[in-house]
Amino acid sequence: RVEWTDIPLAIEDIERIEIIRGPNSATYGANSYLGTINILTKHPQDSQGIILKVRSGSQNVSDHYLNYSGTMGNTSVRWTVAHKKDSGFDTFSNGITENRDSLDSRFTMLRTFTQLNSQTSMEWQAGFKTGTNFQRQLHTKELNYNTEEDIDAQDTFIWHKLNYEFSDSQFSHLQVYSHSFIRTQEWNACLLDDNRGVLFCGDLNKNLDEQKSEIEFQHTSIWNKQIRTVVGLRSRLDEFRSETYNGGNSDNLNDSIFGNMEYKFGQRYTANLGAMYEDDEINGNFFSPRVAINIALTPLQTLRFIYSEAILAPDL
Repeated sequence: RVEWTDIPLAIEDIERIEIIRGPNSATYGANSYLGTINILTKHPQDSQGIILKVRSGSQNVSDHYLNYSGTMGNTSVRWTVAHKKDSGFDTFSNGITENRDSLDSRFTMLRTFTQLNSQTSMEWQAGFKTGTNFQRQLHTKELNYNTEEDIDAQDTFIWHKLNYEFSDSQFSHLQVYSHSFIRTQEWNACLLDDNRGVLFCGDLNKNLDEQKSEIEFQHTSIWNKQIRTVVGLRSRLDEFRSETYNGGNSDNLNDSIFGNMEYKFGQRYTANLGAMYEDDEINGNFFSPRVAINIALTPLQTLRFIYSEAILAPDL
């Protein structure tokens, strides 16, 4: 799943967002089921200097953004430190019923690019976010809340990519990624009877600690002006720890291989053939094909005909 409010990313650092409709596991991996939102951040070489932004407004909006982009030797650096805070819409449209959807978060993100030599380059990206997401008390008919049920969220990720060009037409990359997703949600409440008398009180929690670790190798070949291919393999380990869910802990290993071929014929036609085969420890083995043809009517208009499949495997 995606916790949108907890992504350690500032809008100012986004280069573009690609939205791909339909299943697309052959290109984007496991669980690319109904669509894919691919957020691409700005490259460290795209800008130089310091940007400071302060924003304040209604709903208690209070945002701060500081970015440094520069060069250190043969390494380009882009570093952001930011803070986001607002009261959201704490009451519904009737102005009475509490909603409690405020947030207060602080985060930082660092991205670097290093050109090691004419054939080899290296990229790093890391981010950390901490903050509180206010929660509406949903069970006031059954419970008397003594403390708030708010979520303290902490997200940390690190990503490394090594690129190597064998020639102008043959190049590979190896990337490693890890993401820690910690949610602390603890509160005290009393169970009420039908007359709202207290039966007993106790401490509750929905604490959880998830981690995803992934390694991927990919090779791209440009065979001629008409044909290019991408092949690769990846392995991902999901781990989950909680006193409340899944009996304490669980994990899942997902291995996959994938390939895509693009073939251009004539001035107007491009065909794509791709597939992914995955071996999922919990859910089994799956094959996800993709076939597409693109017809360029004009430089600004294209018809696309696509058949693709994907498997939705629930997260831990």
